[in-house]
Amino acid sequence: MVAYENHCAGCDILGMSCIGASCVNRRVPVFYCDRVGCPAHTEGAERLFIVAGMHLCLDCLMDISERNGIDPEDLIESEVEV
Repeated sequence: MVAYENHCAGCDILGMSCIGASCVNRRVPVFYCDRVGCPAHTEGAERLFIVAGMHLCLDCLMDISERNGIDPEDLIESEVEV
């Protein structure tokens, strides 16, 4: 899943002027694993894999693969680098 989050850097606090809604930090795409909800920038989830329309971290991909006895490569529809 992708969520758009406000990653405001506090420019006005640092003495610079805030450019408001046009700032690139106001809507930053952050990817999350659809199964466990971990953000994609956490350890082990630097990439997300699309499996059956869901964004999955590597741990979840491997778990599903092992539970079903299927090669992970056969499950992956595409990959999202974050």
